[in-house]
Amino acid sequence: MKRTLLTSFVFASISLGCSQSNEAKNQSNTQAQTPDLHSNKQHFVNHPELKAWVGHYSGVVPCATCVTSCDGCLGTGIDLKINADQTFVLEQSNNNDNSPAKIYAGQFKFLDHDQLKIQLQGVPTRNMIMLGDELTEIIDTKTQLPFDSYEEFQLAKKA
Repeated sequence: MKRTLLTSFVFASISLGCSQSNEAKNQSNTQAQTPDLHSNKQHFVNHPELKAWVGHYSGVVPCATCVTSCDGCLGTGIDLKINADQTFVLEQSNNNDNSPAKIYAGQFKFLDHDQLKIQLQGVPTRNMIMLGDELTEIIDTKTQLPFDSYEEFQLAKKA
């Protein structure tokens, strides 16, 4: 009788232990597969290079056909918001006429290892921006270098 009772107790203990182990595995697998959106957002914000980019920028740059200020051209107004999830909203307004502003929204990608240059995806021209120590500027898309008149392509970061 003792042997039967002991065998039943051992069998029940093993069965219970195995079922708890399987539940723990299933729970950890479920947690591993479920992305935590809040932690990803926090990761972006705490990433130092990305954090330097996040913000609201504005400025007036030369017209699309000019690489410096041109006669009769009042420039293009730029309003750019860069978000911590690597998305942006860009509004370009032609200061020469009353045409509606062009609005682009999408993601950006880093162009260099140091994450000092980005490219705004889906923006057809002047879509590369460089982060400097005290300035942010639109750079030449062909060369990925600043324009000769770089001071005319600088954007101010709003506080």
